[in-house]
Amino acid sequence: MKKFRHKKYIAALALAIAGIFGFSPAGSAVSLWGPEVAWADDKTSLEDAIITLPEADTEFSYTYDGEPKEPEVTVKITEQSEPLIKGTDYSVAYSTNHTDAGMVTVTVTALPGSSECEGTATLTFEILRAPSKYKTEPEGKRGLYYTGEYQALIDENNKGSSDEGTLEYSLALEGPYQGTIPTGKDVGNYYVYYRINGDDNHLDLDMDPSNPTPIEVKIDKVPSSMLAPPTGFTHTNETMKGKHDGTISGATDKMEFSTIPDLTSSQWEPCDGKTIKNLAPGKYYIRYAATATEYPSPATEIVIGSGTAVTISGTIILSDNSVPSGEVVVEVQDANKAAVAESQITVSQSKDACTYSVTDLSLGTYTITATHTKYGISHSKSETVEANTTKISDVDFVIERDKSDVDPDEGGGDEGGGDEGGGDEGGGDEGGGDEGGGDEGGEIISGDIVTTTTITKNPDGTTTVTVKILNTKTNDYSITSTTKDAFGNELNVDTESRETAEDGILVTVTELHSFRETDSTGALVVTETKTESVINTLSKAESLIMTKTETVQPVSGVTTIHQCEIKNTEQQKILITLTETVGQAVTKAVYVLKNSVKKTVRLKKVETTGSSYEIPNWFVAADGMTYYVTEIGQKTFAGNLDITSVSIGGNVQKIEEKAFRGAKWLRNIYLDASSLKKVAHHAFYHLKKNAVIMISGTKKQIKRAKKLIEKSGISSDVSLLSMN
Repeated sequence: MKKFRHKKYIAALALAIAGIFGFSPAGSAVSLWGPEVAWADDKTSLEDAIITLPEADTEFSYTYDGEPKEPEVTVKITEQSEPLIKGTDYSVAYSTNHTDAGMVTVTVTALPGSSECEGTATLTFEILRAPSKYKTEPEGKRGLYYTGEYQALIDENNKGSSDEGTLEYSLALEGPYQGTIPTGKDVGNYYVYYRINGDDNHLDLDMDPSNPTPIEVKIDKVPSSMLAPPTGFTHTNETMKGKHDGTISGATDKMEFSTIPDLTSSQWEPCDGKTIKNLAPGKYYIRYAATATEYPSPATEIVIGSGTAVTISGTIILSDNSVPSGEVVVEVQDANKAAVAESQITVSQSKDACTYSVTDLSLGTYTITATHTKYGISHSKSETVEANTTKISDVDFVIERDKSDVDPDEGGGDEGGGDEGGGDEGGGDEGGGDEGGGDEGGEIISGDIVTTTTITKNPDGTTTVTVKILNTKTNDYSITSTTKDAFGNELNVDTESRETAEDGILVTVTELHSFRETDSTGALVVTETKTESVINTLSKAESLIMTKTETVQPVSGVTTIHQCEIKNTEQQKILITLTETVGQAVTKAVYVLKNSVKKTVRLKKVETTGSSYEIPNWFVAADGMTYYVTEIGQKTFAGNLDITSVSIGGNVQKIEEKAFRGAKWLRNIYLDASSLKKVAHHAFYHLKKNAVIMISGTKKQIKRAKKLIEKSGISSDVSLLSMN
């Protein structure tokens, strides 16, 4: 039966009908409503009521936070009516679990005593899964090296954790991911990606595919410290000094040898057979060569002894078969024109014989020169000897005797060659001076002039140049000292003094100027060239010019012949050129001055006949100043096909574009990363296959250097190794 909700509306309707039909419902014999019409009880079903929840996190939903969700319910009969009263008109009940993520049902039930509503209504809302987060993130294992077995790449004690799900790992960003820790076996770099697989109340957490940050783990080669050196070698010494026929037996093609024990040296050569031949005396080191899974082993030292030395001896006579009574000097040079040490040469003179002996020689070809010197006159003779046996005797010298080479005693005693015949009158200014022995009447003698030169910087900024002329008894020499600045301008000489010493002439020149000056533009001006000219006025057609060359002790501790040139280019750039000669290797390095206050320079170009080069932290130039190498310029070593090893000092901050590109034989680079801040595009591109860049410094410095080098672009076969 349909119920009408409001009595006042029914009453009004009844009165209206009664008026129309002319009768009143009250007392009428006929019922107006009929048997099927009943009065309404004025209650609204909750199914028809307006029931709302407060605003949620999102429409009809909340986010899981571990707390129960019991939103307040509002019940109205109409939009304009006042809300019904909870506890008076209705009660509210929630699903048993209204804390965890999922759908929650809210049941609203009318209370028996309510005059406004009746029945029951339900509605739902959702609790969403919350974002998950890490409690601790995983850490990669460190110090792994090849074992031939699979090894866990993540530290078991630091594998990461989350209270909101389980961690999963993969060796690829796209997966598949699994809960077990990934493993690796081969040498190389591994990248471990990880994620959270969220629980029922939390979402999954994946890496950002546009900027993933995997854990880098390296399985390195077996370190040298864990390997044993090779054993079982036998050797034979050199048979004769200089023959270089020593041998070492017992090697294999898996080994290599060197004369330098340094494990990182580039001077290791492969053992091509079981026996290493043609060895000079000295120490040799043999080790197992590096493989794909092992670094080189420690080395075994073997000493090859020197063979029996060669001795050359003979006699020296004059052309008239007489024994020379004046000074006799013997000089020896090898095939490369290198002088044999004076300590190996002995000359014995007596009234009856003049003999010489040269000992402790290696096999080879030698040029022996015997010189007879008397009264400033020299006569020489040279012989070339092939030293191929233990002892070579009777290499005799017959020196032509000049008519001037006559002992005074033979020429007539006191009268013919004494005070009267050969003194002031007979051989002085008149008889043997400008008239009798000068350009017209006498013989012009122009023998070698031997000098020693020293340069002293004085505390007051002046410079003293001292030149001593030896092996002469005449004061008829003039000395000139020329000093130039970096632009070729000659600087004035202030004072000069000369005196005759017992063994020659001593000349002292003092220059009143500073070694360090600046020009009008502030550019550095350096006193760079010192040339002492010694002029023999007896021989006006000839003069001997000598240039001072300094011997310095560079950073490496090896004595090196050092020449330095500093000049200002047309572009107003100060160029410093260092030329170093070590043995047969000649290296020329050109630097550009970057900061004249901080004394920093950029390495511009290197030319060398050696196979290795060390870029220094600093050097001292001709001006006496210390310069610091902070940059390696563009294409400094580009295309170099000679250098196999380069060491880069710890002051270098920048390595410019293509600095080493195309140096196809460069296989070992030792980089001190203490100051490195920039590595430009393709600085280390196209090196020798399997080249190695060994980086030293702190862990942070090494990590930064690796990133800079990798970002600059390197070949895939180039290895970056830490030397810590």
